[in-house]
Amino acid sequence: MAITEKEVPIYHYDPVTFELLNEDVADLDPIEKNPLIPAHATDVMPSATVATGMVQVFDETARKWTETEDHRGTVYAVDGSPVEHDMPGVLPSTLSVTPPPGAHHTWDGTAWLFDFVSALDAKKMEISTAYEQAVFVIRGAYSQTEMDTWNKQEAEARAVIADPASITPLLSAIATARGLSVAVIAASIIAKADAYAASAGTILGKRLALDDALAVIAADPTLAADPALAQVEIDKVVW
Repeated sequence: MAITEKEVPIYHYDPVTFELLNEDVADLDPIEKNPLIPAHATDVMPSATVATGMVQVFDETARKWTETEDHRGTVYAVDGSPVEHDMPGVLPSTLSVTPPPGAHHTWDGTAWLFDFVSALDAKKMEISTAYEQAVFVIRGAYSQTEMDTWNKQEAEARAVIADPASITPLLSAIATARGLSVAVIAASIIAKADAYAASAGTILGKRLALDDALAVIAADPTLAADPALAQVEIDKVVW
């Protein structure tokens, strides 16, 4: 009896994700004329339709097609940072398909939660950075080596103003190098020191006032329970 050749459709799937790739026709055994099914392929027909947001994957153990969730693409980590997800299936609880509603939110596996402590810490760092920048500005172009002598310069300057007979090795050396008297150098140093102290005090006072404002926010239980209001109050604290 003659063997009748018959085309047998087969369905290729990805060896890693097991998702349906394409349909093909199986080659036939040249002798037995049975269909030859290659690796990562099956003659089990998949469903003609797939629900939105789903993908068909082949279960090699059960030898059947199943639908599974498909969240491949950009998803969001616990800290809200975007990451690329490349596997179909139920999304791990450490990832979210929705982005965080704002800064300082963390994913708890089911929802984004406002991180009150993180928001406060970020604002404290912002204020600290602004403070350091302001201090840098008033220090001007002075080198660290010169600034290291400021306390000694001021101490000698105030000593010599109080008692002209005071021993001032640093000021004497500066005065000699500049061709000026110790008294002139001392007066200049005291004027600059007083001006710097006033400017530095204003900047430090501002920083402490902002730290106080953040401490009040941190101690308010109603803000910890109200993310939107907490963010508004924290945002009000600006340099």
